[in-house]
Amino acid sequence: MRQWNLELAPDICCLLDETQAPDPEVCAQDLIDFSPVYRCLHIHTVLGKREQFIDSYRSGRRSQVRLAIKPRSIWKGEINDFKCYFYGIMGFFVVEDTILHTTQELRPHKGEGEGLVTLHIVHEFWQMALSEVLAVLRNNCNSCRDYHLLLKVKQLVVWLCHALRGYGFPVDKLYEVLLEIREQYDEMLMKAWGDSFTQIFASDNYTPMVAETEEQYRGVLELFPYHNVQIDSAPYPRLFPFSGVVGQVYCQLQAFIRNCSDYADGLNLSQMEVCDIVSKSVNLLLSRTVTGCLSRLVHDEGLTIPQLGQIWVNISHLADSVPHLEDFIRHVTKTGSEGAASVRLYGGSTFKDGKVTAEQQIIVRLTAKCAEVVEGASYDWTSKDAQDKPSDYINDCLHFLETTFHALHILPEEVVSNLVQQALKNLALQLERVLLCDTNPRISMEAIRNFNVDLMHCQRFVMSTVSSYNCLRGSDASLAFEPLKQVPHRHTTFYLDLMPVFQSWWTCL
Repeated sequence: MRQWNLELAPDICCLLDETQAPDPEVCAQDLIDFSPVYRCLHIHTVLGKREQFIDSYRSGRRSQVRLAIKPRSIWKGEINDFKCYFYGIMGFFVVEDTILHTTQELRPHKGEGEGLVTLHIVHEFWQMALSEVLAVLRNNCNSCRDYHLLLKVKQLVVWLCHALRGYGFPVDKLYEVLLEIREQYDEMLMKAWGDSFTQIFASDNYTPMVAETEEQYRGVLELFPYHNVQIDSAPYPRLFPFSGVVGQVYCQLQAFIRNCSDYADGLNLSQMEVCDIVSKSVNLLLSRTVTGCLSRLVHDEGLTIPQLGQIWVNISHLADSVPHLEDFIRHVTKTGSEGAASVRLYGGSTFKDGKVTAEQQIIVRLTAKCAEVVEGASYDWTSKDAQDKPSDYINDCLHFLETTFHALHILPEEVVSNLVQQALKNLALQLERVLLCDTNPRISMEAIRNFNVDLMHCQRFVMSTVSSYNCLRGSDASLAFEPLKQVPHRHTTFYLDLMPVFQSWWTCL
């Protein structure tokens, strides 16, 4: 009898396979022939040994439930291992529930005696099984490293819960474990999406996207919610302000939302609770994973300053897409307008930090390049010859700044204004360090005049730059070299003697 019962489970539990549509008209008795059990019970009843048979059956089934809840010796951690395990458990209790209800009708006198099992005994079996099932779930899911597998296991357990609940078994603890596993599932999603973002960022060329045809244009708009009247009416080819990474990142964020919702769905939660869970997971993704990926990106030494400017633009457009992501969460979780209060993504602050970091890196690159050029300058501080044109290093440095400022025209005016002012101030500080270098014990009058030629050229560049950018008019950019007028004269006695000279040629600026 024991071997016969162990073979029942797979046949019955094939109904739990999510790949098959269950037939509501099919029951356990349609799949399994219970007549041998009924005949045995009838024969032992006629022989007056009914109670002995019942005790034997219950003792055997108690041993069998211990076998059913024990994982197979060969457990590869694949979905089929979980299926066989849960199907076996489900099969056992479907059989016992059927035996419970059908053998009650086979009592010799109606209202007297018991069937092969009682409701109390069946629930005793379930309590024995439940503690082991919870341990198996925790142990095997904790060692899992594949979020796809965890999602399949979760769905399998949900089906098991639905089926067992239909037979009257308490399954709340199974749902609690699934909620515990959700935290691990989220961590695995974070890692997978972090790797995906890193790959996307590394593969982009950080140049604006170009749509040559209407089909290409519509394809971009399907990936990313963007609308601009001027671009919509422009002839082809049409130039987007952002690069290809924006649409890819947005699609990945949508995919993350769907995966979070798929796991939370079916966990005996309300739609508002699912919406809240998904929102918290997305906020964690934005504040931790996306922030980390953006930080590593903008610190990449291989990026040029124009590419950093494009990254700033990309981040700005991703920040603008946050309300669309909130709408998408409400759509996926089916909360509609009711979920408006539950969905609050903090992507604005995340992307704001990313833009600030990008600006800082642009300033760092500008400063480093100017410092490299200035440090290569070779002033002859004892020169007796006057020069009538700027030094080559000054020309190189200012040409670099001019071309860089032009390449950053894609940025908002206030951002460009800040970058220009910082670059000019840093250049002035570097020139001041050159003038006050301790390795200059003596400085001739001609050397001072030659240095003044370079400063005059810098001042003209400043005036030209200010006039070229509306955002710089009225700013402090024109005062970038003002600190040089406050050159300390305490370094050498020679500086004290030349203070009137300094004052005279500074008035020419």
